[in-house]
Amino acid sequence: MARIKKGAEKAKNQFKSQRGLRRAIDDLLINPRSLTVLPGMATASAIYKDVKSATKPKRGAKAVTPCLKKWFTCLTEPFSANSTGACIPAGANVPSARNFGYARFDALVGTEGFGFVAICPTASNDGTAFYLTNAAYGLSQVQVLGSTNNLTLGVEGYTLMNNRFRASAFYNPSVANPSASQRVVGGGLRCMYTGTNLNLKGLYYCYTAPSHQSAVEINGGGATTAALGGMQECIIKPVTREPQEFPLYPVKEAELDYPGVNAQVFETVYPWAAGTVINSGFTFTNGNGVQCGTPTTLIMFTGKAGESFHFELGLHFECIGPSTEGMRMSADSDPVGVDRMMAALSSAQVTSASSELSFSSALRKEFARVSSIADSRVSL
Repeated sequence: MARIKKGAEKAKNQFKSQRGLRRAIDDLLINPRSLTVLPGMATASAIYKDVKSATKPKRGAKAVTPCLKKWFTCLTEPFSANSTGACIPAGANVPSARNFGYARFDALVGTEGFGFVAICPTASNDGTAFYLTNAAYGLSQVQVLGSTNNLTLGVEGYTLMNNRFRASAFYNPSVANPSASQRVVGGGLRCMYTGTNLNLKGLYYCYTAPSHQSAVEINGGGATTAALGGMQECIIKPVTREPQEFPLYPVKEAELDYPGVNAQVFETVYPWAAGTVINSGFTFTNGNGVQCGTPTTLIMFTGKAGESFHFELGLHFECIGPSTEGMRMSADSDPVGVDRMMAALSSAQVTSASSELSFSSALRKEFARVSSIADSRVSL
């Protein structure tokens, strides 16, 4: 009883200080010597510890809305079931159909010890979504097209076959208004070395053009390891059998909304290409004759000729329009959170590339920094 009286007196004297009051309560309810004073004190102490732990704010953590959390999960864990149904909680807040475009494939190192995968996201199931090299590729730089409508020897193009709509749903020259419009929510690329142990060597170079310009041509020429190595946004990792993940995300405000009625053809089918085709002097069309947009993300790898790499590509999309009837989910809205996330995304890849942080950790760190700056107030 003496200890209880002492604790009460201590709390009274420090009442004006909230921190001091909490210390006094902790001293009374958590101190082991207090547990034998009254019956049931041990149970009360255990309950108090659980409540204190649950309500203690995490250092650097920022509370966000559920819709923004889902988008964050889509950007950092795109293959997780928790990211299913992700949307961008801003832009045209109208009900949308959501789907996850997914592909598994293998790419090979070419005869010059060099290979690549180039990604141009599209919600269509017949428009080329990525290009890869096979063992016949004979260059030490990126060259997707060899001539008009012909891929370079050793380059193959593939679609995301499990997407719902054909390219003609987004663009049809004989129809004034398309039956669907798309935007890319985000996604990721996962890769791992699957060749022989004897030839396990080399590096990954993963680069996303900071404004979604062409990633396959740098300074007017085909991208090389030297060119990408000079880019601050390029993430360089050693080739291993452990899976490496690289993020895919919108970078411009225009990409947070659906293409408008005056959008160029490429933007309706390739919303991240900003109306730019593969810039090598040639064009490439497929499906219904729409020219393919330029790849905005490029991953190059080096190693022994003929060795293989396994890839998984996952992209989340939202679509609106008459063709989405019966598929639409209600819209979410958090424009303030989206603005902060976009600001965090603008520096997260550089933070990740220049440190040992994963992209997820870097994005959390940058989001906390951006939120802290936005919430701070200073005198003029």
